[in-house]
Amino acid sequence: MTRPDKRNALDPAMFAALVEAGAVVAADPSVRAVVLSGEGPDFCAGLDRSSTRRSCTACAPTASPAALLHTVCDGDPARFGGMAARFTRPALPGDALTVQIWRDGSGALFRTLRGDVVVLDRGRLDLT
Repeated sequence: MTRPDKRNALDPAMFAALVEAGAVVAADPSVRAVVLSGEGPDFCAGLDRSSTRRSCTACAPTASPAALLHTVCDGDPARFGGMAARFTRPALPGDALTVQIWRDGSGALFRTLRGDVVVLDRGRLDLT
């Protein structure tokens, strides 16, 4: 990780690069271990909230949680029990996203696409 001035905090570009590298590594059965390192004195300060706040605001109308809250929970956050999904490809600020939702008895199943590429898969929303 190469953002020592930000203590290697993850911004959307770095997160996307890590997801992409993870996909490459996962596809190679000869890889047995991965070593991550960070420039400077800090490995990683976590999420760079300042850059993430801007990107989440930019894509909020089409983001999975917003779509699920609006479609399945009728806009009521109190009904939103929990959500899980598997990242499969990166999505960056400004990407047009489509959320496909299938309701079931206790919540909903979903996946999120960027064009025809699935970026979140095996999504599950549980209602309270």
